Amino acid sequence: MKKLIYLMVGLAVLLTGCDRYSSDNGDLDGFWLLTQADTLATGGSADLRTRQLTYSVYTDLLQLRGSGTEILMRFRHTADSLTVYEPYTGGWCQPDYVLEDVSLLYPYGVRRLREGFRVETFSGSRLVLRSPELRLHLRKY
Repeated sequence: MKKLIYLMVGLAVLLTGCDRYSSDNGDLDGFWLLTQADTLATGGSADLRTRQLTYSVYTDLLQLRGSGTEILMRFRHTADSLTVYEPYTGGWCQPDYVLEDVSLLYPYGVRRLREGFRVETFSGSRLVLRSPELRLHLRKY
């Protein structure tokens, strides 16, 4: 009888814990590589595959990594838009602080501390985002 009570309590704790960090982002969750950025005003394009600039998405956090930086941002995603905001920088061994220098976001195609993107293409493996200045091409890996 005691074993049954322990088992029921253990299952209740386990099931309660699983709901706490669930994500409903679907295919957006995961690791994305920024492969290309197009400048809308000039029609220019830059191949970024070798720069290893990544977007990591989980629940409501977006982690930008590469260029020697690690930046965390909040995001909001709908079917046709993605808004990123509240950038923080720091790391595992450093304290986090609010990012105020927007130029640290430039390598990732983000030009403002609160940036809105239109989702042009979204599948399980490809994501194309458009801001007022840029079109960003990402692939999932």
